[in-house]
Amino acid sequence: MSLPNPPTGRPLPHAAPPAALAARAAARIALSLRARLAGFGQAQRGAIAVEFALLILPFLALLFAMIEVGVTILVSQDLSAQLANASRQIYTGDFQSKPGNKAADSPTAIDNLRVALCQNGGKPAPTMFDCNNVKVNVLSASNFASSAADPTTADPTGKKRVWSPTFGKQYACGRANEIMVVQAAVEYPVFLSQLYAPATLLASGRRVIQAAAAFRIEPLNTDPCT
Repeated sequence: MSLPNPPTGRPLPHAAPPAALAARAAARIALSLRARLAGFGQAQRGAIAVEFALLILPFLALLFAMIEVGVTILVSQDLSAQLANASRQIYTGDFQSKPGNKAADSPTAIDNLRVALCQNGGKPAPTMFDCNNVKVNVLSASNFASSAADPTTADPTGKKRVWSPTFGKQYACGRANEIMVVQAAVEYPVFLSQLYAPATLLASGRRVIQAAAAFRIEPLNTDPCT
């Protein structure tokens, strides 16, 4: 049995050239990408998550910076208030005239003043700083324009701060009408070191919080230092 002949006048189907197929595939991919890009700007899925991820880090950095600055202000005010209470005893001559301080050497007088700085009414005062690490410096001055001693100095490299070798070891017994400069300084931890220039921090990564009081001693009737 013979097969029927194909109809005449019709060309037999044949496969398209590979180049044409590749061109058609590239065109379909281009159209698909164009459609996706056109809808990208209108897509809403995951927008909140993306916005949250972009904003959370700056928000947290700002929040911790505010906390850091607020804590520093509170500690500075606390140290200033305690120093003012202790300095008042020098202002009236009560501190110098006590038996344990009269004619005492500098280390003893400084230790006693540190104890007075951390007390209120003879009882330990709750402070926001470590009283055991407070450095106290007491100097007499010729006038109120005299500058106070700097508790820290730059290290040999100039990249960090170190304690001044003399700060916290100087004590001048104040007499009547003398101008006195009383300073206190203490190390305090830093939570966000990025807020500070490296040259303002100690080698331990901490910063120094300080307070000062300058006053003229009352015109006392007796010499409290002898």
